[in-house]
Amino acid sequence: MKKRLLQKPVFHFSGIGVEKKVGWLELFYDLMYVASFIQLGNIFSRDISLYGFIKISLIFITFWVSWSGFSLFSNRYTIDDFLHRVLVFLHMFTVASLTVLAPRVFNGDYSYFTIIFGISQLLVALLYLRASIQTEFGSKYTKFWFGAFSLSGFTWLSAPFFPNNLTPLVWAVGVAIILITPILNKARNLFNEFPFDYEHLSERYSLLTIIVIGESFVKVLTELVERDSGMNLVIQACFSLLIACSIWWIYFDDVAESKLKKSLLAFPVWLVSHLPLQMGIVLMGVGIKKVVSSNMAHSLQVNDAYLLSFSIALILAFVGLIDLVTVGKSGEENSFIRVQLRFFISFICVLLGIFSQSMSALLFVSSILTLGLIQIIINIILDLRGKAAQ
Repeated sequence: MKKRLLQKPVFHFSGIGVEKKVGWLELFYDLMYVASFIQLGNIFSRDISLYGFIKISLIFITFWVSWSGFSLFSNRYTIDDFLHRVLVFLHMFTVASLTVLAPRVFNGDYSYFTIIFGISQLLVALLYLRASIQTEFGSKYTKFWFGAFSLSGFTWLSAPFFPNNLTPLVWAVGVAIILITPILNKARNLFNEFPFDYEHLSERYSLLTIIVIGESFVKVLTELVERDSGMNLVIQACFSLLIACSIWWIYFDDVAESKLKKSLLAFPVWLVSHLPLQMGIVLMGVGIKKVVSSNMAHSLQVNDAYLLSFSIALILAFVGLIDLVTVGKSGEENSFIRVQLRFFISFICVLLGIFSQSMSALLFVSSILTLGLIQIIINIILDLRGKAAQ
């Protein structure tokens, strides 16, 4: 019992021969964020416009940076005592508060949101501070990231002291501190000295991705239950959800099992590319829900069509970017083919959105689904080629 009350954090890094597994607290933490992502999608569904997209993007980025901050800490430290759980729960409560406050941001009220997010960043800094005090090994790495999250947190807390029209700028600076830090020379040197456990980190991002994809099913089921739908609508929903299944296949058949290339920017590109990728999946869930509630014999509403096509284009473009800095199970040569394929199909999705008003919703959705199936078939062929080469 005493051990559970207070433990010494153990610094973890790749190459020490100890496999790090995702813990129950991390999974619980992920579910809190996905619940927030669902609510962000619901907010955006009421204002599908370019301005609405910009606002939802800013909010999503803050949530993603918050999630990644804790995930990078948990990749470095093995700890599960009373104090750690309390700090993590407090961090989760700030996320819940940010979700409740998100509609205020859409209405131009930033003050409470920035204060709560500043506290959220300082809680992550406190995790690093606690670890640096109790564990000497790796302390220069820990102190470096304590400084980064402290600077970000205090930047956010300073936002209410600026005019309201400057708050988004302060917001951007607070987020940029965390996004830019990994590519600084000192950060890269520390990464080389204390390598990340890529397998554990990849599992963390893959778990978040699969839960976010599952959000699409939640949205569709909610729509079906609320509308007391008949069998025709159920079939229509299943047809739409096949798009989400194709995205799952593309990501988990390649990205989730890939290895980082030995490149200076491979890890930062891999890391940051998951931000627009996962935001695209959230927006795709909103788009799929809109499709289910539409008349498939007519054209989709133009904003709904743009949302679905552009969100899938966003997903594929950044899956392609991840393919560019990783090697999949089918080999490096085939990974390059995947990159070209992702970018090309992404471009076709954009064209479909542009010309969506000249086709029925059924033809539009069928075209997008066909593009997903084409990638799956090519993935299978490339995997077979890779196995044959071995």
